[in-house]
Amino acid sequence: MHLLRIRRLHSWWDPEAVGDQKISSIGMSLCGDASGTGPDPRWVDDWMVGVEVEREREVGRWLVEQFSGFWVSEGLDRKSKSTRGRYSGSLHALGGYLLKRGVSEDHAEDSAQDLLWDAIDPDEGPMIFDDHEVWQEELDRTCRRLYKYLLTKGGKGRSRAIDTVE
Repeated sequence: MHLLRIRRLHSWWDPEAVGDQKISSIGMSLCGDASGTGPDPRWVDDWMVGVEVEREREVGRWLVEQFSGFWVSEGLDRKSKSTRGRYSGSLHALGGYLLKRGVSEDHAEDSAQDLLWDAIDPDEGPMIFDDHEVWQEELDRTCRRLYKYLLTKGGKGRSRAIDTVE
């Protein structure tokens, strides 16, 4: 996949704030080339925008923790490599979207939990891949399952039942 197409597909990502290599790695993970090893603390570096570095790291670490719990709960390590790659790509894209959103002027005061709950619901996730229906369907599927997982963890909507980062 060409870098320019990846930039267009990831209109939520600011190409000026990240290097070409980071955008390429995101696109590769979403094209099914991900190792499918699950959420990794190094994802936070991929998601960094560089606007509010401490907040970005804190929110990013919290997201990786939530995604890791979800990964284990779903038993994704026992799934096929392609399934792991789809979940890994979707979670990676969601984390990048949420971090970018979390440093925007409209959401700078939102907690990490609020950012996540505002982005997902029982039916779908945020519109990230408006030009790629298959990727968006994968993201929506992952977000539906993540939503159910978070509810079983004790959170409901924007409640404070889940460990939060302010």
